[in-house]
Amino acid sequence: MSQLIIANWKSNMSQAQALAWLESWAKVWQPDADQTVVLAVPFTLVGALDWFTAHQTQFSAEQQAAFKLAVQDLSPFPAGAYTGAITTENLQGFAVKYALVGHSERRRYFHETNQEVANKVEQALAVGITPVVCVDRDYLTSQAATLSSKEWAKCVIAYEPLEAIGTGSRQPAAEVEPVVAEIKAQFGQVPVVYGGSVDADSAAEYVGVVDGLLVGGQSLKPDSFNGIVKNFRK
Repeated sequence: MSQLIIANWKSNMSQAQALAWLESWAKVWQPDADQTVVLAVPFTLVGALDWFTAHQTQFSAEQQAAFKLAVQDLSPFPAGAYTGAITTENLQGFAVKYALVGHSERRRYFHETNQEVANKVEQALAVGITPVVCVDRDYLTSQAATLSSKEWAKCVIAYEPLEAIGTGSRQPAAEVEPVVAEIKAQFGQVPVVYGGSVDADSAAEYVGVVDGLLVGGQSLKPDSFNGIVKNFRK
């Protein structure tokens, strides 16, 4: 598997700001054959960014091949009478390849349970979207118990220690490494990415420890994110 670097914009960016970000990013990003860059955006931006990457000449063929779109959440239900929910059916026709599920902020502010996260995983897998399942150490075992090993084998697991999310205080790679071993013991030989206050200066520390990075605030500026992408290379 190639390295996976995911930019999570959270609840940021207007359409104009997002398109300006992509235009700037296209000028500085040099794709690597061993990396896939994923942009996880609010639902309202999916259509515009999908169109931009497919039709604008600013993106080279190499950039298009290495760039994927993700959503930051999914409904745990199929299409139906669930007002306000965004289902996988709503995403048909867009080039969405990944979905974040169970992010710590969803669990904290929206009180999502392990079972709800598992339901979202099932919805994503049913349409070929790869779930990026966010977990902290405290609930590795309980989250893993909600689905079969066959289902987890199709997922990416994002380890995000709560104390490192949005705090500017990252967990050192030496402390992340044993947690990666625990994750693989619980979920199987799945790709594991780390999320938690990584910046361009620290990105290289995690090469060989995890299979990728989940980047929050540092992804909002193209140059900052590009520094992380450049430094997290084999």
